[in-house]
Amino acid sequence: MNPVDLYVSLYRPSTASQAAALVEVGEGLQRQLEDLSRDPTPERAEAVAANLAGAQRAVLRLREALLTAPQEDVAP
Repeated sequence: MNPVDLYVSLYRPSTASQAAALVEVGEGLQRQLEDLSRDPTPERAEAVAANLAGAQRAVLRLREALLTAPQEDVAP
């Protein structure tokens, strides 16, 4: 694999793989929010807030990929 292809595979995942990863992100956030609800602590709240910000970045990366991807790469 040439260096450009390697870079693309590592740093520009397909829209399909990005979208599929959101399921795991959502499940992880759900568990963290349930734990926070059961046992609220400042540390737990800070961790959840940081992970919510990470989820937002993941969604915005997917949005950017969808806007720049050739139409045939974007499957419903």
